[in-house]
Formats: sequence, structure tokens, C-alpha cells
Amino acid sequence: MKHRKLLSTFLVLAFMQVNAQQDLSNEKIFSMSLEELMNIEVSVATKKSTSIRETPGVVTIIQREEIKNSGAHDLLGLLQLLAPGFEFGVDVEGVVGVGIRGVWAHEGKVLLMVNGMEMNEEMFATTQFGNHFNIDNIERIEIVRGPGSAIYGGYASMGVINIITRSLDNSGYVAATGSLMTESLSHLNFATGGGASIEDFKINVNASYNIGNRSQDKITDYAGNVNSMLDSSEITSLFLDVTAKYNGLKFQGIIDNYEINYIDLWGENFTDYVISGKFNTYMSSVEYVANVSEWATVTPWLQYKYQKPWNVEIPEQEYTNEKYITKFSGGINSDLNFGENIFVTSGVSFYNQRLNQPSGNRSEFESYFKDSSDYLEITNVSVFSQGILKLEPINFTLGGRFNHSNAFGGSFVPRLGLTSASEQWHAKLMVAQAFRIPGGIIPDRIPFGADDISPEKATNFETEFGLKVTQNSWITLNAFYTFYNDVIVYGTTDSGIGTYVNKGKLGTSGFEAEYRLAFDRIKGGISYAFHEPLHDTTYNFRVEKHSPYFLGFAKHKVNGYASFKLSDCLWFNTSARFLGKRYSFTGVDTMGADLLTEQAEQFILNANIRFSGLANKHIDLTAGVNNITNEKVMFLAPYQSGHGPLPGQGISFFAKVSFNL
Repeated sequence: MKHRKLLSTFLVLAFMQVNAQQDLSNEKIFSMSLEELMNIEVSVATKKSTSIRETPGVVTIIQREEIKNSGAHDLLGLLQLLAPGFEFGVDVEGVVGVGIRGVWAHEGKVLLMVNGMEMNEEMFATTQFGNHFNIDNIERIEIVRGPGSAIYGGYASMGVINIITRSLDNSGYVAATGSLMTESLSHLNFATGGGASIEDFKINVNASYNIGNRSQDKITDYAGNVNSMLDSSEITSLFLDVTAKYNGLKFQGIIDNYEINYIDLWGENFTDYVISGKFNTYMSSVEYVANVSEWATVTPWLQYKYQKPWNVEIPEQEYTNEKYITKFSGGINSDLNFGENIFVTSGVSFYNQRLNQPSGNRSEFESYFKDSSDYLEITNVSVFSQGILKLEPINFTLGGRFNHSNAFGGSFVPRLGLTSASEQWHAKLMVAQAFRIPGGIIPDRIPFGADDISPEKATNFETEFGLKVTQNSWITLNAFYTFYNDVIVYGTTDSGIGTYVNKGKLGTSGFEAEYRLAFDRIKGGISYAFHEPLHDTTYNFRVEKHSPYFLGFAKHKVNGYASFKLSDCLWFNTSARFLGKRYSFTGVDTMGADLLTEQAEQFILNANIRFSGLANKHIDLTAGVNNITNEKVMFLAPYQSGHGPLPGQGISFFAKVSFNL
């Protein structure tokens, strides 16, 4: 069975190669050739626009046409299909989080941004996935697979995801997606947006409202109780992004309200009624780009964030969480160009973050903080600088960041990158340190008698090599070695309150390979990702001592996708995903010992047909099937959390219509 699944995945690529030999038409499947795609300029890894092949980082760009052809409905679906090394696992309270290269990055190790604005919730620094961030609002996604702390600070030690929303000039769009599983709704998503400009003033709006369900399958908790998720896993999200520009002045406002229904509270199914958890974010920012000379740009900026994350009330459990967060940030960035070969970017920033406990009745979980105060306050100051020196044939990148927090002390992380590129190949070598600044409530969750929490620090070694195989195909291989000391480890008190201490080590090593091709009417790719824990990784994150498996994540993953232009307006798209076997703790035996369970390999196949540019290029129609093989998708716990697997979606049938003004 295993070999059949692997063979099926690679047949996707074989089918692409055979058909690619036919010169079907001179019309491009996309507006860019493969060579143009491989030389797209990005700034997510350096804050300086540099081609993907020369930027000192392992970078993935997911573009608008790939998004439309993918058949995905949200950010989770896109990353599963098109971002090598990304996987997802279950946390608590119905939340699904992200892992990168085998490392559970959910709690403060990956930075999620929308147009450069930080979206992580500030209580634990997590991100939430599943029917979140409608793809019809997205122009492209820029991803760094690897350390980003030297540029972006303490939430970026394992990766950066930057969503770029659509920017339209005197035009707009409306889109609707309906998707059904065999017994329930999968997604019912609506998106709209538009832009207008008057001389030097420009405004853009993107909005969406999404309704869906996590699963219709049965969930088994850690105690062995079985319940259905059919009417207890609804997910709704509301998103609004407004951006206004006038010359060098830019304003952006974001509303992101995310609500999930669940019965899996903390590893035990809660059957009295369905629980509703909310994550509400309201943000605004303003910046001004001042060109002080031909070679210097200075950008002051301010940002305000108000959040109510993990907001829930469960009277039967005498549990409620109504804490809210205010965060005020600001800084100044400067960009200096010394001719065509030397570029320096620097900045200083600060923030004041306050976690507030509302007054009134409290359960034991909602008591005052340790100092008998009703708030926790953290102030943070950072200084960073990075220089890029272009000398044929090698580009040098050198930089670093110093960060100081009143709660966690100081951290310094350096960064060095060497890149070289020619028409036929490119090569990269990167060495960098990264750090994780814990979320705002962590200082209050240190067990009695334990030392204060210090930031996690990671050391990263990465290398990448890319080769143009033919005029229309490219292969890229990267290898990585990452290790953390003094990892922040989660635990619980006897009453169930979470605790955190610095304890043990965490490390991963492996490689990722990608093959991409682009012909006149055919475009696609295939990727393989492999990772395994370093030998001294703490027991909280691995199957057992010296095991080559991380908890919750497959060490082998293969993705393949292909798009075929059958006529001027008709596309056929297919994608496949293979996950190797996985392990997680799923319950306890009669003696109270944790039970380790193996999750078998999975092969997930998707297909859709898209009619593009109908009605004088105003209407797009897409219909398709996801998870054709109806695999039992499971989000496993990637650490010893006492939480059983969370079911995902089986086979679903969808249709989408979008109208472009």
C-alpha cells in the first residue's frame, strides 16, 4: 500500500513531464516564464528587494494564479499543498497550529503577518488555522522557512508567513465558495474587495466572511470517550483590511475575528454543550516613507493592537477567560543605498504590551496575577541592522538584532549569508541565530521556586542549491540543521493551570527538494521534505528517547501539483499530498501510562476544473473535489499535551464563482 501511494504521487509528475514535451501553444499558462518566476524580487527575508535565487534565506512565494488553481479555501489548505516542510497539529480548545520542519512552531516560533502587520495573538504568541484567511483576499504569500529573528524579532525563530492582500486600482471583485462533505458543510465563504485612486491618493479594501466545519467525523478523547463533531465544530471568521496611501503616507487597519466551536476542551470531550472560543484582533498602523536623499530613506511607524484571544466561558467548569491585550508599538527604519552594490537597512523599535484581567467574578483560573495586580506589562526595545554587499560572483549579507525585554532580559542574534547566482544555477550558505520571546502571560505561569523564563535561542545552518535542468524546469535542494538550548516547556499544576520552564533541548535536521516546470500550457511542481529530531531533543517533542520521529509530524512528505490549460478559458488542476507515518500519544492504559499510537501513511488527491475569463473576462467558475480518496485526516498532538487526535475533513465537493469588476 505504501509503495502504491508513493508511486501515485510521483505519477502526477510523470504525467506532467510527458505532456510537457508537446508545444501546445505560444500562449503562456501564466504571465511569467519559469525563469521569470525564479527571479521574482522579494523582501520578506531581507527587507531589501532581491531575487528569490539571491536572497539569503529559503523562500517560497505562492502567487495569485497558483492560489486560484489550488482548490484550497483557506491559508491552511494553501500551506499544506504548496509550502514544503509545513504541517499542522492540534493544540487545545479546538485550535490547530503550525509545525515547520518537524518543530512545533505554534507557540511563538512562527510569525504570521498580513501586509507586514503582526497577527500572532499576544497571550501565548500562537496562530490559529482552519477556515481562516480567505484565499480570495490574497494576492500572494511570501514564506521564509527558517530563522527570521534578526529582521523580525522574537516570534520568527522558525519561520515567517507574510500574506499580501489584493491591491486593485479602480476595480473590484466578489467571490463565493460553497463546499460540502458527505454529511455537513465544509466551507461557505464570501469575499469582496476593491480599490480606487484619485491622483496621489489610493485606497484598497479586502473583506471576507467564512462559515465552515472542522470535521464531521467522530473524536476520541484521551480517556477513550467517543463523540461526533458533526454539529460541534463550526468555524466562522470575519476579516477586513483597509489600506490607504497618500504619497509616502500609509495607513492600514485590520479586523480579524475568529470563532471556533469545539467539544475537545483539554484532551477530554465536553458533552454538556458545544463550547465557543473566540480570537478577536483589531489593529491599525501608520507609517511615512521619507526620501531624504537619493541614497537614503527613513520610515517612522506606529502600530496599535487590541486583542481578546482564547476568549471562552464554561459555567459548568467554572472556567472563563476574558483577558484582553493592548499593544502599542513604534519605531524608525532606515534604508541606505551606497551605489548599486551596498545596501544597509537598520531600525530601532519598541513596544509596550499589557495583558489585562477584567474585574468582577473570577474562577480559580481567572485569579489575579501573581503580584495581586489585574494586569501584566511588558516593555521591549530592539535594534537591528543588516548590510548587503554585492561582489561578483558572491553577495554577502551580515546583520544582527539586539533585543531587551523587561520580563526576559536581553538577546543578541547575528546573521550571515553568502549567495551566488548565474543563469544556470544558484547557491546559498546561511548561518544565523534566532530567538523566541514568550507570550505575554508566560511570566505569570512560572512554577513556584523555578527560575525566571529566558528567551529560547536557536542556532541555524542552512544551505541551498538550485539548477536549471532545462529551459523550462528547475530543481532546488536545501538542507538545514537547527538546535535550541533551554527550550520553554509546557506543563500543568495539579489544578490544571499551565506552567512554563526552560528545560532541555530541541533540534531538527533534514532537507527539502523541489522540482518546478513551466511550459506554454502546463505548469507544476513536486516537492519532498524530510526531517528528524536531533539526538538530544527533549522527550516532550519526540516519540521516545533517540527516536527518529517528532511527535505528531511525518518525517517524509511529498507534494505534487499540476495545471493544464486545455483551452483559452479552461483549466484542469490536480494536486496530491503524501504523508508518511506519524506517531502521537492518544490515551492512557489501565495503569495510567501514555499510549503511543501510529498513524498510517496518507495519500490525499485533489482535482478541479476552472473556467477563466468568462463574460468578457469578468467571471471565473471553479468546481472540484478535495480529498478524493476520503482519507481520515487527523491533526495529531505534536507534544505531550494529554490531547487525542483532532479529526479533519474527508472528501468534499466544492464550487466557486468570482466576479471581477
